[in-house]
Amino acid sequence: MSPVTTFIIIILSAFTGWIVIKIALLLVFHPRLPVKIMGFTLQGILPRYQLTISKKTASLVMNELVSFDEIEHTITSTENLEN
Repeated sequence: MSPVTTFIIIILSAFTGWIVIKIALLLVFHPRLPVKIMGFTLQGILPRYQLTISKKTASLVMNELVSFDEIEHTITSTENLEN
């Protein structure tokens, strides 16, 4: 394969990858509000599931990372109350 052919393949591959990533990001974030097109409703994945994602993330943080009991114990410990 000649160097020119290799260079063209590299450039076309990079351009194709750039277009695919751009389309994927647009589908994830946009449109923020539902849009009806020919009977189909389109909405970005994150805006559609924002409430579900936030509830699951909050639950994960509360149960796995920092529990309310740990925070309460730290705040009401005698060492902290004296300071």
